[in-house]
Amino acid sequence: MSLSNDFIEAVESGKSTRVKIMIKNNMLVDKSFSECEEMLAYAERKLPDIYDANNGTQFQTDSSLWNEDYLNDQLVEVVDNFSRERIAHIKEVIKYIYKVDSSKQTQNITEQESTSTTRTIGGVAAIAGTGMVIGGIISTSTALIVAGAVVGAAGVIAIVSDRK
Repeated sequence: MSLSNDFIEAVESGKSTRVKIMIKNNMLVDKSFSECEEMLAYAERKLPDIYDANNGTQFQTDSSLWNEDYLNDQLVEVVDNFSRERIAHIKEVIKYIYKVDSSKQTQNITEQESTSTTRTIGGVAAIAGTGMVIGGIISTSTALIVAGAVVGAAGVIAIVSDRK
């Protein structure tokens, strides 16, 4: 993942409140928190005072009481008390409320990458096969036409069979 230019600019300009808000907002968008972790690491390097000491707030530990209202309260509070403890707590609340399963997220990403790769290979094979058929027609080579048809058909099959 790469950091947005807006985020980098906010960090480089020392706009800590804006940085905190951008990180907070990202936690709701990327529930794997991978981009959030990247943002936090960058902010920590450039703004050593980005974190606040925990203000003594006792977080709700009974997850049966966690809901969107509670999460919203924590998201408001994190801007004024950007503590490591509060950020970790918010991540746990988000995972609980939105039923985030990190193993399923990893599996979905892997499946998407696999689907994309198969479709790309299928597309290349279909185009190559078409080119071979055209080349075979131009050169009147039956073997090239047949080989092109087989390669093209395999490409189309790969694309079609990979659709869900």
